[in-house]
Formats: sequence, C-alpha cells, structure tokens
Amino acid sequence: MRYFAEAKIDGASENGSPAVQASVEATIVEIYRDKDGQGWIKVSFAAPDYHLYKPTIQLGLGNAAAPHVINVPANPYYPQATEWMQYIESVGSFWFGIDRIHWETAKHGWIPESETEKAELQLFSASHSASYPPRLSLLNNRSLQDVLEIRPQLNHLVIPVSFVREGANEYRNQRYIMAYFQFYFFFEGLYGNGKTKNRDVEREFLNSSHLKTAAEMVLGSLENGGKHEEALRSFAELYNVNLDSTGLLQLFVRLRGELHHYSVRSTRPKGHPLNQQDYHSPAFIAMSVCIQCLVWLLTRSEPS
Repeated sequence: MRYFAEAKIDGASENGSPAVQASVEATIVEIYRDKDGQGWIKVSFAAPDYHLYKPTIQLGLGNAAAPHVINVPANPYYPQATEWMQYIESVGSFWFGIDRIHWETAKHGWIPESETEKAELQLFSASHSASYPPRLSLLNNRSLQDVLEIRPQLNHLVIPVSFVREGANEYRNQRYIMAYFQFYFFFEGLYGNGKTKNRDVEREFLNSSHLKTAAEMVLGSLENGGKHEEALRSFAELYNVNLDSTGLLQLFVRLRGELHHYSVRSTRPKGHPLNQQDYHSPAFIAMSVCIQCLVWLLTRSEPS
C-alpha cells in the first residue's frame, strides 16, 4: 500500500515540461498539468502499516444531513506528505518558479498495490477545504448617500481603515499572521501616538479608552472553553500576561514583536509562512477589537 497527497500547484507547470517525475528513497513526486492547464503535484510513498490507519464508513449511522459516518484516523503519513510539499514549494520557488502549492487543501488517500489491499479499503481518498461565507452588504441608496456626506469627518480614517480591510482579506485567505500584522498597524497608527518601543506602545494602548473597552467587550464575548478562548489562554501564558483587557493589549504588542523576528536557532514557537493556522485565534481576537473600535470611529467618536 502507498499513501499519496495531491494538490494544485501554481507557477511551475505553466511553462516547461507538461509532466515530470522523480523519486528518492521510495518517495515519488510527480508534477503535471491536467487537460485544462491546471498544475498539480502528487507525492506518494510506502505505507507498510496502513491497516492501523484505514478510514471507515458506517452506513446509515449519521443524521438527515449526513446519513453516513466517515472516520478518518490521524496518521503519520499526512504530515509526512505535507512536509514534502512544503519543502518542494519553498525550494522549488527558486529553482522551478513555483508560486504556491495548495497543500492546505490537498487530497490525501491510499494507492492499493494488490487486489487484496484494494478490498480492504472503504474509502480511497478524501480532501477538505475551509472558507468563510460571503460578507453581508449594507449597500443601498441611503447608506451610500450617508457615506458620501460624512467624508469630511471620516477622510482621516482612510489609511487606518485600509489596514483593517487588508487584514480582513488576509484573514479570509487564512493568512493569519499577515492578517495580524495589518490589524496591529491599525492599533499602532491610531492609538500608539507615534511610539515604537514595546513598553511605550503598551502604555499608550493601555491609556486608550477605545482599546481597553473594546478588549473587555471581545474577551467577554468569547465562549468559555471554546477554541479561541483556549488558544488565547495559551498565548497569555506563553507571553506572561493576564487574560484580561490589560493583558490582551500587552499580548498584542509582545506578539507583534515576536512575529517580526525569526531565527532557525530559536526553540521558542515562531511564526512563519507554513504555520499560519497556529495564529488563527490571535488574528480573530485582533480583528474583533478592530471592528469594535471601527463602530465608534465611523460614528465619529474620535480615538481617546
């Protein structure tokens, strides 16, 4: 039995050979174009103990929306295949002109090498993707007229709000570290009062009634024991801050400082292009605080 992962690839397959293949230590990598010209990469390797990780389907044990129960056990092959794709994406960006490998949404599965192995499988492959629903629009004749009329009062917010817009776009693309930076620039630009050193920025943030109140409101809205609350608690412990409005604003500053530096020698958790998902919750919390501040700012309540 072999395990495989297959994902879309941007860049390399758009020019050059239509299909290439190479292998090392029984790992086979194929890069090819489909009939529509879309590039793909497929990584496969031997899975000798596959029987420990076979997916199963239980027919009729689900609900009306999903009548069957599919169980896909965690297996050591998934990260192994992902790491191969990440390696090829990074190094191949230089050698092969790769723009991106969509390893986050890759199809993972099994390649039976005999009829016996084929008969053992109930599910041959599966893929997953995550996306956010379309944003609701409040656009109508009256709202557009209102926005036009209050331009003189809000024109100074064009650049600060552009950071929130860019951050929201990055967030929806699940580039959470980049989203976090944009949200932080919004905080720094409006509430940092030109300070750059962490301790000075923290002091300015803590003197802002907008930020303090928004932080309190966002923390109060988090589900106890929920995903974001648990992640935020872990970050608070890591950065030695309390889980309150003061600690959250301190965390914003300290995390930004940490994310702006990287060293291969550091054993401390670091952000990088391949672990964006680890910073989902900080980006969500920062975005939520931005939105609450915008409610006040766009109703012409000045930063304080």
